[in-house]
Amino acid sequence: MGSVSIYHPSQFQNPVFTELQIFQLTRPTFKASFVRRGDETHLLVYLNDDQGLPFVRIPCEVLAKAAKVYEKSLPK
Repeated sequence: MGSVSIYHPSQFQNPVFTELQIFQLTRPTFKASFVRRGDETHLLVYLNDDQGLPFVRIPCEVLAKAAKVYEKSLPK
């Protein structure tokens, strides 16, 4: 039977890939697109390039309101 141990990223040694290559292979990739449905526009955010269903759907009106609130909070 195999042994179980705690994974420590700082102590991990991979004989095949460098640390940067492992990071590039394991980090999530994001895909975003704007979609128009009638008179509404939404921002769709996908977790991976090959995902068919969006992780987040945000109406553009909400994005515009959030940008205005943020803009007002900035010092002049």
